[in-house]
Amino acid sequence: MDASKKIEIKKDEKTQIEISRKINSFFALIMFHKQDLIFANEKTKNLFNTKKLSEIENIIKNSEEIYTLITENKNKKQNIVMENSDGEKWSYGFYLDVFKNSDDKLLTIIPEYKIEDTEAFLSTINRFKFIENLKDRLAKIV
Repeated sequence: MDASKKIEIKKDEKTQIEISRKINSFFALIMFHKQDLIFANEKTKNLFNTKKLSEIENIIKNSEEIYTLITENKNKKQNIVMENSDGEKWSYGFYLDVFKNSDDKLLTIIPEYKIEDTEAFLSTINRFKFIENLKDRLAKIV
């Protein structure tokens, strides 16, 4: 193999590592062998508020929705509401990718939107109804 080809291969490897680091910093990624957790990136550890793989695995196995998802043997997407490390409820997209001819699975977790406090939301709706009723009564008087 000549020097220019080796340089090209090294550049490709460097590019792949950079892309991997970027993806790793944006999404929570979890690798499973069957239903056993074998890898979790830093984003996952922050999401589950722990650095220990065993604790993340326990959280997953104790969540019926997540555990049911990872026992699937086909690619699947599911929305699951969870509290993040700040105590806020968010809807997350859980994307399960099953590798062909393997027992390995990749779970990607992407935050989709923050769940608003329903009491405050209902209070706002009730205020709008009150204002509409008040307008109707004033319209009848005038």
